[in-house]
Amino acid sequence: MDDDPAMVRLLSAILERAGFQPLVAYDAVQGFALAVRERPCLVLLDLHLPGGGGISLLERYRMLKGTRNIPVLMVTADRAHGLAEAALAKGAQGFVLKPVDPAALEAMVRPFLPSG
Repeated sequence: MDDDPAMVRLLSAILERAGFQPLVAYDAVQGFALAVRERPCLVLLDLHLPGGGGISLLERYRMLKGTRNIPVLMVTADRAHGLAEAALAKGAQGFVLKPVDPAALEAMVRPFLPSG
């Protein structure tokens, strides 16, 4: 989930190479509806999204039974102190800084790939 089409293309390519079939959302409203409907095995969530911030969306995921256990990796270019800690405290499994290193991100998402 990211509002930047170029970033969505990059993240999608990395996820496809890692064995995922990415679903795409460009804002918090789309992202929430998509996760509720599709129940993905992993969400890459931009910290700053139109329609609501990434941490707010993460909190909404954690409140619903159907999305509560979906692993979430936060993605952002914002290096403000405390953001990673806040995301982790709200239930994110990790934090990815932009610019994204494709090899590092691929290694980070592999453990979430469903087996079988």
